[in-house]
Amino acid sequence: MEIRIAKKEDLETIQKLLYEEDLYHYKNDKEENKKPVVGSRPDDVVLDNLDTRTSKIFLAIEGNEVAGLIWVSIKIREENGVFNKKTYGYINDIGVSKKFRGRGFGKKLLEQSMEWVKEQNVGTLELRVDSFNKPAISLYRSKGFEDKSHNLELKL
Repeated sequence: MEIRIAKKEDLETIQKLLYEEDLYHYKNDKEENKKPVVGSRPDDVVLDNLDTRTSKIFLAIEGNEVAGLIWVSIKIREENGVFNKKTYGYINDIGVSKKFRGRGFGKKLLEQSMEWVKEQNVGTLELRVDSFNKPAISLYRSKGFEDKSHNLELKL
């Protein structure tokens, strides 16, 4: 397994992985949250975030196939009346192709993003995960992530 930074030549493969990730969420989310899966992220947004000072997309490679990806960014929350200014790492997307799941690719991608965020002298890494995604939650907890907040919903 090799982890490398994505290049513009990887765009089609990245979009396929993001689509597969979206489809996974569509199939597993609550019926009322489902929306048609028509595409992933705009090409220009992906290309603008491949390899910058504040954003990286890392790919996991097995043989000559892309097994998975992680898209990590450095974000800044400005000070406001409630919160202090904060610089933090944020995982925008992580996904492993179905045929490669359960083989440690997600763990290696997560470790690579954690290392990169540390190299940027940023002390925290955050992400959002759907409650139905138990394998991902288990992975994040195994790497030391802790619950920060909960979104609750009441049907009326």
